[in-house]
Amino acid sequence: MKKLYAVWGGDGSIEPGVYEGVWMDDLGPKVDGAGAQKKRVDTRDEGYDCLDQEGFGWTRQLLRKATLLHDRCWYCARPLNPASIGDDDSTELEHQVPRSSRWPYVDREENLVAACRRCNNGRYPGKGERDVQGFRQLLQQHFGARRIVFYGEVLRWLRAASPDLHLPAPLTPIHVTEVLSWYARSEGLKLHTWREGGSLQDYETGLLLLIPPDAPPYALGAPHRLPPAPDTASHDPR
Repeated sequence: MKKLYAVWGGDGSIEPGVYEGVWMDDLGPKVDGAGAQKKRVDTRDEGYDCLDQEGFGWTRQLLRKATLLHDRCWYCARPLNPASIGDDDSTELEHQVPRSSRWPYVDREENLVAACRRCNNGRYPGKGERDVQGFRQLLQQHFGARRIVFYGEVLRWLRAASPDLHLPAPLTPIHVTEVLSWYARSEGLKLHTWREGGSLQDYETGLLLLIPPDAPPYALGAPHRLPPAPDTASHDPR
């Protein structure tokens, strides 16, 4: 029988959150393997209250971000599995300017997006503690592409350009094909996907969904609203 567990801490391979599963079969081995802490709860609200008390109150934002993004990764468009834990398709709250930057605005909701574990983790070629541009450069090198564009950037551009281009909302399959062809014609440009052969099937299905509105909690992020990040290279860590 599946039960709810609040999970936090450990080696960083598991996103703090409230997970549903059979402990011995689904969650236990992964949580214990990561050295994380857990607490059995009766409701999701009780689980998030527990996380609040442990200093992980920001986890409530993950549900809102993921829901508005239709449970898709901001970076690669992969469908996210809110019930999975520590897997490539697990849902994580991603700080586009990383927490390690010590930027005072790092936890503002404009800096947070929903991402999959594969994009967000620190193993090569994941984003880890890089900023968005650093992740882009890493992927350009990894895939041998001149320019990488992320799913959230496509959505953000469509949100701004759709009125002028008279695009319907949501897009029709014909319009999705047309939009993707614009990117395909750009020499050296690659839409970021982990799919074998560079398949854009996640973009094809994701672009048929309604584009999130430009309003709190900013499902697509809004870096233009935030003050510039400091020059962390010259930051004295002491």
